[in-house]
Amino acid sequence: MIQNARDPASPGAPEPAAPPGGVHPEEQLPSRPRGIDWRVWLGLGLTALYLLSGAYHVLIDVGWSEFRAQPLDAQGSFLEGAFAPLAFLWLVIGFFLQHRTLQESNHNIALQYVEMRRAGEHAAVQARAIAASERYSRQESFVRIADLVNSQLGVTAGLLYLANQRGAGEAAPDPSSELWTRIGEGDTGVFTRKLLELCYGPAGRRREASRIFFGTPIRRRYTEQFTRTFEALLDAARNSDVSGMLVDALVIGNAHGHLYRTIGEYQREADGGGEPAARARQTS
Repeated sequence: MIQNARDPASPGAPEPAAPPGGVHPEEQLPSRPRGIDWRVWLGLGLTALYLLSGAYHVLIDVGWSEFRAQPLDAQGSFLEGAFAPLAFLWLVIGFFLQHRTLQESNHNIALQYVEMRRAGEHAAVQARAIAASERYSRQESFVRIADLVNSQLGVTAGLLYLANQRGAGEAAPDPSSELWTRIGEGDTGVFTRKLLELCYGPAGRRREASRIFFGTPIRRRYTEQFTRTFEALLDAARNSDVSGMLVDALVIGNAHGHLYRTIGEYQREADGGGEPAARARQTS
């Protein structure tokens, strides 16, 4: 009973509390002491003492010659009665030894549980780290792709702007050469802002703004190319960021996004509710 009360792995003992970090170190389950159990030493001592006492009784009190003179059945009955207490003693000791073996087995199972729990926690942390690394890699790849696509959108917007300049009868090389230089320097939204100025400036009436994008076949072709490219960029942003922050940044915080939504508004007027208009309403 004393051994059971002191054993942390016994069924009645409370489970070791987990530290704040949630990790159960092996130090909370101390290793079991090895060696012969004290009950065995006690049994051996009592057995030796009992045998010596029996030998003294036979040799001194009864006498060895008198004992040998007894019939065999009497000797057998004497030995049976003499060794019965020893048999009961070792039966009790064996019971406690088996109980200790069960305690050691429970202790080993508890250690295995701690190791399995720690392995599960490490696997969960590793899975989260892999997911975060994969998400970061997708976003980093998207940023590199977005730079190239923004350049493509800037060139498409520049061609659309030149188509409007030529349609207006203006000399395109002089005002646009500086704008193309700015695109080469990294300002990919310069022509996009110029188109927005044509749409929302003093001359940007609704009917005239619709002609900016759909007035001629070449303007419509550049407009549709701009829309397809920007929608592909939006799809890549959705796959890279499930929170939608990249999509909002492209549609709301970007000049190309404002032009994309403007094209959607005027395409509804020109085509009677086309696909880009619906996409513009979904992303706005």
